[in-house]
Amino acid sequence: MSDGVQRTVRTPGRALRAMAAATTVGLFVVIVMGTLVTDTGSKLGCGRHWPLCHGRFLPGPALHTLVEFSHRFVAGIVGLMIVAMAVWAWRVAGRLPEVRWLAVIGIGFVVIQSLLGAAAVLWPESPAVLAVHFGVSLTDLAGVFLLAVVLFQLARPPAGTKGGGWRGRPAPPGLAAWAWFTLAYIYGLVYLGAYVAHTHAGLACGTWPLCNGMWIPPLRGATGLDFAHRLGALGAAALCVWLIVLARRGRPERLDLYLGALWLSAAVGAQILSGALLVWSHLSTGTVVLHGSLVSLLFSVISYLCLQTLPASRPRPAQVQPTPPGGY
Repeated sequence: MSDGVQRTVRTPGRALRAMAAATTVGLFVVIVMGTLVTDTGSKLGCGRHWPLCHGRFLPGPALHTLVEFSHRFVAGIVGLMIVAMAVWAWRVAGRLPEVRWLAVIGIGFVVIQSLLGAAAVLWPESPAVLAVHFGVSLTDLAGVFLLAVVLFQLARPPAGTKGGGWRGRPAPPGLAAWAWFTLAYIYGLVYLGAYVAHTHAGLACGTWPLCNGMWIPPLRGATGLDFAHRLGALGAAALCVWLIVLARRGRPERLDLYLGALWLSAAVGAQILSGALLVWSHLSTGTVVLHGSLVSLLFSVISYLCLQTLPASRPRPAQVQPTPPGGY
């Protein structure tokens, strides 16, 4: 195969883009279902058995068993969708570095996620390890979501842009570094929040916005953990404001980054409000699921913002071949 053929990137067709969108939504549903499994105490709904449920392919009608089994069933289907979508995307546009890396992240982290889920069932695990499981799930979601974003961008470049789309234009000075720092910060904050949940410290601060009626409570034990998570959320909000300031400077040339910073700020604000609802509702199941859902959306938005700060690696227009009729 000649170099010219090797470097060609076909335009992703509707079928591949629909597959990517469906896979992203499916993985989001899996994460939300995992939050429900944890909150309802259904982690051992299938006993210490994996991949079977109580040693059988089909479980009994008990509530915790159905919650856990449905999560495993949907996760298995979505896992196969991730592998199929990643391989498909590689075949169509695998000459782009971001497509290769995101495909590897999607497949690699879904395997790690499955192994951690199995380990949580087969052997008792500490809250720290369980928190890592949630972080791995979000990384997998980010990889799958960003792969879908890249495929849609290849198929439909934003109006008014040339070559590599928005990413073909320089980002405002300093924005890329702060965006990636914010990604690392939010990832650490998510881990801390998951650790708070798995150590059952979510109501150590029983009031909001003050912690048990105090601006600064005793910084020890469960109260210290819960309060640290609240302070971390304020830090995330401050980072979002700074990202908006930086992105606004380059708004005419990089509207995508400015809108991304606004979306991120809205997601962080909604996350903080859902945290307040957790306290006011005494950790009701609905608010716990809402909180977990918003975390997933928030992490996806900051991941998108970081992707958009990377230079475009799309081939020259002459190297892009349109999808033949009936093809991908």
